[in-house]
Formats: sequence, structure tokens, C-alpha cells
Amino acid sequence: LSLGIVGNICAPMLVPIARAEDASLRMPENCLVNVRVIKGSRRTEDTARRELNSGAYLTDVKSQLEAIPFSSFRVVDSAEKKVKLGETGDFTLVDSGNVHNLSIKPCTVSGERIRLSVDWSGPAGEPLLSTKLGVIRGKTVVVGEDSTNDSSTIMCIRVDCS
Repeated sequence: LSLGIVGNICAPMLVPIARAEDASLRMPENCLVNVRVIKGSRRTEDTARRELNSGAYLTDVKSQLEAIPFSSFRVVDSAEKKVKLGETGDFTLVDSGNVHNLSIKPCTVSGERIRLSVDWSGPAGEPLLSTKLGVIRGKTVVVGEDSTNDSSTIMCIRVDCS
């Protein structure tokens, strides 16, 4: 008989604790996806360093861009939109009249890591990239197409889910 009383007293106390844990483990529903098209090209070293350093819109990817064998980088288009977790956000970005289509699907979130599906089609509709990426929330990942001798199109993707 006394076990039944203890069970009745403890059970209501456990329910609110379990609900609080469930709330903290709730999966994010919305993701803010930001994409930029950057044109990389060959120029004289002095001009390039000034362009890269003066572009406030490139500071978050400066170290990644410096590893690419181009001396000049400029943002030619950008877009940002909210995308629900598990759904695909479609972006149309223009680079000197050339249209690039980008589809980004935030698939899962685990701690600070976000798993994405990325599909990028070039101006002629040719597939340039189709991959899954694991990214850190709010950090920018840089991907690029095969370059010509003089230039290349580079995509910067940043996702943050809440």
C-alpha cells in the first residue's frame, strides 16, 4: 500500500521534467539560407589584394578565397531566404547574364552541424554540383565550378537553423 502512494507522488513530478527535456531537444523548423555568387579571376596581385581586403562582404570567406588560384574576387549576386527543415529552397543567381540555379535542402540538424543537400546547375542547365554537405551552423562553405584559365564562378553557402 505504501508503494502505491510513493508511485502516485513521484509520477506527477517526473512528467514536467520530461516535458522540459523534450522542449530543449526540439528540432529546429526554419533555416535561414544565404547564398552568394563570387567571380574569381586573374589580375595583378596588388589590385587583387586591395579588392579582397576592401570587400566587407567577403571577409567571412577571405581565408578560403586566398587558397584559390585567383587574384581577384567580387560578389556578383546574392540571395537569402527562409527554408523549412526537410524542404528545398530554390535560388536563381545571375553572374554577368549567366543564370545559375541552386537548390539547397537542409536535411537534418544535430547540435551545431547541419546536413544539406546541394544541387547547382550552370547557365546551360548543366549539372555543376550535386552533393550532401555537413556544415557548422552559421559558417560559410565555399564551392566552385571548374575554372577556365582566366575565371571561375564560386558559390558561398551559409545556413543557420533555429
